Amino acid sequence: MTEMSVFVQVWIVALMAVQSVIVALFVARMRAFRREDVSGERLPRAGVVLALRGSDPYLTDLLRALFRQDYPDFEVLIVLDDDGGAGRAVIESVVTEMGVTNVTIDALRDPLETCSLKCSAVRQAVSALESRCEVIALIDGDAAPHRLWLRDLVRPLRDPTIGVTTGNRWYMPRHANWGSLVRYFWNAGSVVQMWLNGVPWGGSMAMRVDVIRRIGLLSVWSRSLVDDSMVSREVHRHGYRVRFVPGVIAVNTERISLSQFLLWVRRQLVAARTPLRSWVVVLMHGEALALVQLLAAGLAIGGLMAGDGHMAVMNGLALAAFWIFNFATTAVLEHSMRRVTRLNGPSQRWLSPTVLYKLFPALLLTLVTYPYVLTRAVFCRRISWRGVEYEIIGRDRVRMIEYRPFGSPEAPGSAASLV
Repeated sequence: MTEMSVFVQVWIVALMAVQSVIVALFVARMRAFRREDVSGERLPRAGVVLALRGSDPYLTDLLRALFRQDYPDFEVLIVLDDDGGAGRAVIESVVTEMGVTNVTIDALRDPLETCSLKCSAVRQAVSALESRCEVIALIDGDAAPHRLWLRDLVRPLRDPTIGVTTGNRWYMPRHANWGSLVRYFWNAGSVVQMWLNGVPWGGSMAMRVDVIRRIGLLSVWSRSLVDDSMVSREVHRHGYRVRFVPGVIAVNTERISLSQFLLWVRRQLVAARTPLRSWVVVLMHGEALALVQLLAAGLAIGGLMAGDGHMAVMNGLALAAFWIFNFATTAVLEHSMRRVTRLNGPSQRWLSPTVLYKLFPALLLTLVTYPYVLTRAVFCRRISWRGVEYEIIGRDRVRMIEYRPFGSPEAPGSAASLV
């Protein structure tokens, strides 16, 4: 038991050391971001694709920000899954309010059964835009673009070795219930892992049209569950690089219940199975976290039952140190994110005194639920995404089981995420 106890303690120290290095590198990348004065530079004509199924909580804010982009020449193509749904009314209201002329609203036609509705919508939009745009950017309905979002995404694409530029999302929930806080902590780790593995986030992503054509992305999307994981695989396979752009981090203030989070995160992890290299890293990391905590807790309890106070205290302290370390690294990430988001506009004030006391318990809840949902994702063969069921066939094939129009259970004006 003594040897096992020492092994677990060394394992915890090793995990913290590795994580420290990775987080330090990520924070350095965030801190290195600078926005130059490039108001007079020439930028390629860009098309922005927004695929919608339902009306996201802050869709009006997104549309206003999108139409106000500081970019010389761009157009927006919005593809609606349900042409007569609430989303169209919101879009038309904002278009009328702002007098926008560079936007097209289209309905999703003939969605494929071999991919998700989002991938069908993205394929349709990109096919329409690729003949008249040099660059195409994708944005999700729950993103919050600042005025220079499109400019920040497109500028790095002037380097021919870069195949895709991307940001990520960072949660600052206005209603910090348990589900929202668990998602916050889970996402903090996910952002770093995606950066480390070169995996783009489809909610804020841009590519040159010539790259899309060369890697055959329209064909790839026709058999994909999500639009970003497959991009990662194909971009790397064709020798291009993924460029993470800190300036396009999207702040998300929505709330989610704990039960909805478990469904949401399982879908995220199922999508991560496509690029094998990153999936192996995610799987090994998640299971290592679960095992080391289980062993440390078991040895601490075993020491108490056996009357071995030294073993109980040492393993208990190691486990507590591991929890505190994870809490501290998240705080460091939060600080670096706030620096970037302040460059983009007013920062969100979400860490109120009533939220702070819930943070550490939420971290522990995250560490407990993550191995559970990760294990479920390994064996998952069927998922639901905004009311549509999909069957997972193998590692990179999907089949839509049945299409139905979207019906949100949330009341108008709700801040709850659509899952």
